Amino acid sequence: MTRNKTLLQELKNHPAYIYAKDVVDYYEKEQSNKKVNSPKEIADKDAYVVCKQFIEEIKTNNKGHWFCSLKTLSRINSFLKLINMAKGVAKGKTVYSSLVGFQWFFIVNILCWKTKEDHSIRRYQTATMLIARKNSRTFLSAIIFILLLLLEPKYSHFYSVAPGRELSGMIKAHIEEFLYSSSALSKNFK
Repeated sequence: MTRNKTLLQELKNHPAYIYAKDVVDYYEKEQSNKKVNSPKEIADKDAYVVCKQFIEEIKTNNKGHWFCSLKTLSRINSFLKLINMAKGVAKGKTVYSSLVGFQWFFIVNILCWKTKEDHSIRRYQTATMLIARKNSRTFLSAIIFILLLLLEPKYSHFYSVAPGRELSGMIKAHIEEFLYSSSALSKNFK
């Protein structure tokens, strides 16, 4: 069995891949004027292009300068099972079970793609969220920061750009809430 098939089989049931597949399926049906009864994911052309590229790169993982690291994906899955939701309707549940498709897609895309020459270098060093208001940007930013703190080498630098100090403070507050509500992780952070 080749590495390609293993990656595709591994990711086929992952929420990130399912999200990308649903976006591509919806967009292609919409463009061909086929009736879409109840779409799982509605997205614009930009999202379609990124999702289509993701699927193609998963299918051809051995080609090019990048590969999707199953080891990193496994570590992310494990860490997200340790982080508990601090508040809201999902309070007490794991972040792993609370994330939705686009959040998984964003996390996997920015953290799991590595260079083939040096597996410690991520493909994406910067990430921009183009997400409308009230769609959990602060939540997602906090989760990404926690994952980076756990995955990246010691003394790495991470930055979040926000329009003001108050919004940056909200990300810090979310991180603290996640850590305080997750006993398995709180002992690793001071």
